[in-house]
Amino acid sequence: MRKSARAIIITKENKLLLMKRTKQGETYYVTIGGGIDKGETSEQALLRELKEESGSIVEKPKFAFHYDDIAKQNSVDFFVCTEIERRDPVGTEWTKWNTPDNQYKLVEMSVDEVANIPLKPDKIKNRIIDIFKNSIVDKLT
Repeated sequence: MRKSARAIIITKENKLLLMKRTKQGETYYVTIGGGIDKGETSEQALLRELKEESGSIVEKPKFAFHYDDIAKQNSVDFFVCTEIERRDPVGTEWTKWNTPDNQYKLVEMSVDEVANIPLKPDKIKNRIIDIFKNSIVDKLT
């Protein structure tokens, strides 16, 4: 089973930062993150993936939950993060893989907007939204 780490990123504007994907005509959204390389912890992989995919610099990520996506043979650690800065991403999503049939775009969305999009994986969409809502409340208090 492939191991990965993904981020529920809260921006300075209290929005959720997501990756909008359009692949072979299908548009959907995912949290930012990716595979854990040999010798990396989940948190180290997350910070590397954020740099590659979004350029996000975040405060210390906090573990949120673990999810096993049996259908995709993927074991995922989710972290909630507060973005403090964003630089240009450096990953292959932007340099090699961004083609007319395979588009990547960073988007920031409010809670209401996230509720109305195809956020993958579908099975944990509501859990991600709840963590997003609670993180915004915690940040404001």
